[in-house]
Amino acid sequence: MELFDSLNDLHKVDATTHRQLAGSELFYRSLFEHHPDVVFHLDLDGNLIEANGSFYKVLGYEAEEVQGDFRSLLPPDQVEWGNACFDKARQGESLNYHLVARHKDGHPLEFLVTNIPNVVHGTVVGVYGIAKDITENKYLRESYKSLFTHLKDAGFILDLNGHIIDVNEAGMTVGGYAKEELLDKSFIPLIVEEEREKVFGSFQRVLGGETMTIDCSLFHKGGHVIVLNITAVPINISGRVVGVIGIAKDITEQKLIERVLQESKQRYESLFMHHPDGVAYFDTQGCFVDCNPALERIIGHSKQ
Repeated sequence: MELFDSLNDLHKVDATTHRQLAGSELFYRSLFEHHPDVVFHLDLDGNLIEANGSFYKVLGYEAEEVQGDFRSLLPPDQVEWGNACFDKARQGESLNYHLVARHKDGHPLEFLVTNIPNVVHGTVVGVYGIAKDITENKYLRESYKSLFTHLKDAGFILDLNGHIIDVNEAGMTVGGYAKEELLDKSFIPLIVEEEREKVFGSFQRVLGGETMTIDCSLFHKGGHVIVLNITAVPINISGRVVGVIGIAKDITEQKLIERVLQESKQRYESLFMHHPDGVAYFDTQGCFVDCNPALERIIGHSKQ
């Protein structure tokens, strides 16, 4: 009787284990099939054993069109790299890497790939792969990079410590510095001393999430001072500020003209106010606009 009970208990355990394994297999099968990224399984020779729906959707193939070696999906310049990464995975190493594959119509797709060795009883029997299509992200990065590079105004990027991590051609031209003279250097020494505290305060506010526009005087490599109108915005990635990007317009000549006009205005006002003779100013319609103190004394009335 005890033996019968033991066998019966063992049967129950086996049945429970079987159900658990079946449920686990269904879970992983569902995860494999419905994963939004490309998922695939290769044998040790690199032949495709199976792939999920995203694999065919992203690459543009029908299931019957993809057979044999995964390397056939790679452009020639990617085969050696793809093979090297696959070799590491079939030797038991998990790794992440970038890889370019070809869509069915021929255009390249860039993926961030994770390879995971399929290990059974301590032996690698295949390789699983999960590939995230980052082609659009790369296109946007390249577009922004092109825009930054070809801006007519000076462009720069700062890290959280205020070190210059990139500058465009216009930025090098306006300051007279070569890129290697600026990269990894703090921007602070470039600012004239009397404005450094103001400019650094604005930098801190941008790191806090604000967009700032300020006029800033800095030293040209040639030794003279130039004036830039700078708009700086935070670089926000996943809700976290990781740096600052700025666009700077050279307004040195504009500021010089403004100063000359201001000085001229001051000289005129001084001459107008202190001239010993009475002077009055009328608009084009003949209406009185202003007069100097001498005229007020002469006529005995205030201009008010």
